[in-house]
Amino acid sequence: MKLFCSQAELSYGIQSVGRAVSTRNTLPVLSGICLSAADGTLKLSATDLDIAIECSLPAQVAEAGSIVLPARFLADIVRKMPAPEIDLRTETNTYTAQIISGNSEFTLHGYNPEEFPILPQFEEGDAFSIEAPLLKKAIQQTAFATLHDEARPVFTGQLFEFDPQGINIVATDGYRLAFRSLKTRQAEKTNSKSVIVPGKALQELSRVLSLRENETELKVSISDNQIAFKMADSLLVSRLIEGQYPNYRQVVPQNLPVELGLKTADFLDACERAALLSRDGPGIIKLDIKAEGRVILTASSPEVGQTYEEIAVSPVPENMQIAFNVKYLIDALKAIDEEEVSFRLSAPLRPTVLRPREKEDQYCVILPVKVV
Repeated sequence: MKLFCSQAELSYGIQSVGRAVSTRNTLPVLSGICLSAADGTLKLSATDLDIAIECSLPAQVAEAGSIVLPARFLADIVRKMPAPEIDLRTETNTYTAQIISGNSEFTLHGYNPEEFPILPQFEEGDAFSIEAPLLKKAIQQTAFATLHDEARPVFTGQLFEFDPQGINIVATDGYRLAFRSLKTRQAEKTNSKSVIVPGKALQELSRVLSLRENETELKVSISDNQIAFKMADSLLVSRLIEGQYPNYRQVVPQNLPVELGLKTADFLDACERAALLSRDGPGIIKLDIKAEGRVILTASSPEVGQTYEEIAVSPVPENMQIAFNVKYLIDALKAIDEEEVSFRLSAPLRPTVLRPREKEDQYCVILPVKVV
């Protein structure tokens, strides 16, 4: 393989696929990035057998070929190269590569590309389109509610419900639930289906999209055990999590007689101030809701002190006292990208719902905590 390419483009490609490189060292070849060159394109691929990411870059290909190079060294070498262009040459018999830029030259030992797993192909016929910025935001608005405990794998992913109208994205850890719905393009091609996508894969998709600020649209394709996201120059494929996701609709309360209308930023700021004292204790914030139209927020730590704060709200039918894990409130409020939030509740130990005041396509359900 012989080619010339931009140092910046190659560094971008390595950064795009690098997080899919395996860190478990079960197979040495998985610690590398596969580089394949042909027909004016350099394709970079990486996988840990759960997630695979592929990125295609323009290159002047003098001789087609492929090689797998160790990701950590390749990334550092390319990033430090002095000239804007990279001259890359490989020796097929020894699986070594020469990386040349300006007056700098590295020889890097690699692996046989035939040992690298064959990545899944994107099925165009079953794909539908969605706006990339909207999907990225929806992932971020729900990901905080996933569970980081491999003993309960279903909760480490996010539920994607597909139907001809769009996608519902749901995440829950058993104590809170985040929901966001999106409209899709070309949705008429999509049959109703529910799949559980690993949180790690969605985190990587969000990161890859962050590298592509001009990406306007991506395609999504689902097979029996995989989901694929195709961008203009990249592809991310992930296995799906097997199992039955809980019926989240059963835990979303419907009759909530008390509704507080709050400025999102004011409520978030008050919760974050309360968290300053509660972080060394149980992390509990108490809300004393007054019918005449105010909420008193208190938090305390026996070793540190206590805090008291009032927020004005619209009048409510009755007084009520309720308490929450303050982190859950903060996470939910940060996910709401609207000026006003609706905070709906019915009883001190019943689930409550936070949602944008004027929108029905997003909400978060939080379980209160019992305090003495």
